[in-house]
Amino acid sequence: MDSNQDRQMASFEVDLIAIQGQVEEKNNFKAYMLRFISIVFFSASIVLSKLAYVGNPAIGGFDYGFFRGGFLMLAGIIEAMYFGVNVTKIPRKITTTVIFRILTGAVGMPCFFIAIKYIPTSQGAIITSLNPLIGTILAFFFLSENFPKRNIIFLMSACLGVILINLTKPSSSTVSDNSSMYAIGFLLCLICLTFLSTGVVCSKRINQHVHSVYSPFYFSFGVFLNAVVTLIFFGDQLHFAEYKLRDVLLLSSGCISSYLSESLLSYATKFTKAVNLQPISYLNPCTLLIIDIALFHYNFEQLYFIGFILIFVSVLVPILIDWFK
Repeated sequence: MDSNQDRQMASFEVDLIAIQGQVEEKNNFKAYMLRFISIVFFSASIVLSKLAYVGNPAIGGFDYGFFRGGFLMLAGIIEAMYFGVNVTKIPRKITTTVIFRILTGAVGMPCFFIAIKYIPTSQGAIITSLNPLIGTILAFFFLSENFPKRNIIFLMSACLGVILINLTKPSSSTVSDNSSMYAIGFLLCLICLTFLSTGVVCSKRINQHVHSVYSPFYFSFGVFLNAVVTLIFFGDQLHFAEYKLRDVLLLSSGCISSYLSESLLSYATKFTKAVNLQPISYLNPCTLLIIDIALFHYNFEQLYFIGFILIFVSVLVPILIDWFK
């Protein structure tokens, strides 16, 4: 009798493990799709802002940052009200994480949108796309998330692609000929990278304790704080009088795309580990490279394309391994 019960219990445990594995695979696929869509929206926000810069040289990163602050804060409030979440109540255990999330919006992304006025959108995105490697390391130490050893190889090869790409400077009428301004754009992207690396990890940690609307809300709050600081201390960098209807539409559309990207990223971290979402982040610079060539007519050197292919393969292979194993 006992042996029959033991066999039944063992069979039940095997079935339970199989079901859990199926659920995890389904959730991983859902998370990948959400992250992919979030990247599409983020890429769209970058392209829309770049189109505004190209169409009206008076417009720069400060203008977009100011627009973005108001739009994102409004979107964050609406989303919190829709889900009936009181985002002012922050558990003490995630206070530090929320502060880092605010800084990502207040310092990180504004630096990026100022930088792309002077460098190609894809190059800016590729510099900041080192964040998956750093984010994976942070997730390992702060979230205790393990990841396949092979992913280290793929992340390192993607980083090599980033290095190859940044050894070249493309030629285009939309790239600054001033070496110092080009260097400033590069430096601003590195500052953005420092804060952006915490994005997925912070979202995952916040989602472990509170509703998923917290992360995009406090990211938006950081962007809003940046807009307030811009208005007070850098008001001369804003060009309201020179805005055209086209500029307003491009900047506002870019802001909406940016918020949708952050919301989807936060939601995706509910279904899988933060480290699983890191490699797919490299699709952002890959899509922007195609847009840079087709839309902004950049002329890239051969080394740039070698780096691009290296990044793309490094992203695609681990995802395919996870899907078909």
